[in-house]
Amino acid sequence: MLALKGGGAIEERLLSSSASSHRIRYSILTSPLPVKDYAASLSAEPAGRGARVVWTAHYTSNSASDEETRKVISGIVTAGFDGLKQKLAAR
Repeated sequence: MLALKGGGAIEERLLSSSASSHRIRYSILTSPLPVKDYAASLSAEPAGRGARVVWTAHYTSNSASDEETRKVISGIVTAGFDGLKQKLAAR
């Protein structure tokens, strides 16, 4: 369960994970987001002296325009990357 800053929560299901390929796939079961049929993957690959993280998501807009939905999802992905950067910087 992922708590949102403005209230509400996102319930996700892990679809698959692979430590060897540094990848996870998940879907959203319930959320206040304007999406349905949401599935995403998150992977990390070596890049120079660090890593490149790739986050891809596929979904259908629900109760909002495609543009509004993209903004909402983009904000969540950005917040997720910011949180990841903070955790890694604290190491």
